[in-house]
This record gives sequence, C-alpha cells and structure tokens, in this order.
Amino acid sequence: FNLETTSTIFRVTKAYSDTNTAPVDVHLVCDAGLPLTQSFTLAPGGNVEFTVRSYTPGELDCRVFEDPIPDGYMPDYVAGATTGIGVPSDDDEACYFNGVVNGVFTCDITNNAEPGMFTVNKVWILDEEGEGVVDQDVDVTISCDSEILTQGAVFDQQSGYWTLSGTIGDGGSLTADVSTLAGTANCMGEEDITDDFVASQDDCEMQAVPPASDVQCTFVNSVFFEGIDRKSVV
Repeated sequence: FNLETTSTIFRVTKAYSDTNTAPVDVHLVCDAGLPLTQSFTLAPGGNVEFTVRSYTPGELDCRVFEDPIPDGYMPDYVAGATTGIGVPSDDDEACYFNGVVNGVFTCDITNNAEPGMFTVNKVWILDEEGEGVVDQDVDVTISCDSEILTQGAVFDQQSGYWTLSGTIGDGGSLTADVSTLAGTANCMGEEDITDDFVASQDDCEMQAVPPASDVQCTFVNSVFFEGIDRKSVV
C-alpha cells in the first residue's frame, strides 16, 4: 500500500432538538494516520469533513465526539458510512470507526434537551386553633404546554395542556418532569381551596421551564377567622 495516498473522510453533522443555535466543538481522535487529532467548531445545520491520511488500511481506529457538551443537553450519536469500508458503531459518548480501510464515513450528532422540573410546594401557617379545624391536605394540579413525563400525567385534548395532579400537605410538594425537546416549556400550578376562611398566596403563575432546570413555586395558606363562626368550620 502507498501510505501517502491512503485517506479516509469523516463527515460530521450537528443538530439540536430545539431551536438552539450555539456552536459546539467536535473532535476526531485516531490511533494511526495523520493527523492523529482534529477539532472544529461546528454550528447546528452545518458539517465538517475530517480527513485522515498515511495509515495502513484496515488498521485505523477513530472516534468522533463533542466536548464540552452544552449544559442542559444530552448528545445522541449516529455513526454510518457512505462509501467507507470499515466498522462504524456508536453509543451515548461517541461515533466509532474500527478497521477502517478507506472511503467516507458519517457521524451525526444531535443534542437533545434534557427535561426540566416544575415543583409546587405547600406551606401552611397555622396557630393551634387553626391546626384543629383545617384539613391541610390539598389537591394541587400542574399544567404544562409540553409533555409531562411523570407517571400519572394526562393530556387534555380540549386545552392542549398536560396536567399532573396530586394531594399534598404542609411541607409537601408535587414535581413534574417536563419535556423540553422542542424548546422551553411553560408550566403553572393551581390548588383547590374552597373554604372562605383560608387565605392563599402563591407565585405559581405560568412560567418558563428551560432544559435541565429546577423551577419551583409555593402556595402559602393561612386561616382567617375574623367574622366567621368557628363552630361552623369544626
């Protein structure tokens, strides 16, 4: 073999599951040939071709990966070959090419946005009298415009929202894992309080839930007895 004319191309593409446009650094590392390592800053929608020369056909092993991985994303690698002769494979860390002879290989990298979390917390502010007359377990519902991945969530065809419901007491919480694959989700929390003597404050209005985020809100309830016959609530 004429090692000076032996060559292989590794074509790398980059995409995000959402509308992120941030470029990433992709790398090719081989155990033979020239050069042994190559790097390129690649924007989503683009591609780069790494060329390796001067190796013994069938004795070249290479891998392609991105580093660093953008915060909030998990890379998905798909290795392939167009005219490449060798063994392509992939896992959640890289594309691999073993026993390469020559030709053109491909590595498609997609960064999938990791789920965000939206948590509703519950706090009661009660004196001893209030503790004796108030049921502190309250029905709470989380609503999101993106899929809720937590078991028990349902999709409302009419509203187009996903919901997750639960009953929580003082110091309790309800958490929804929310898909952000298509972009930032939006979620809100609601509680079912019907007693007139219960006052409520919260910050659980509709709010953004970015990838891999931990967004929290709290319902704070207290009892207001002024002007109310206490016997009617016992």
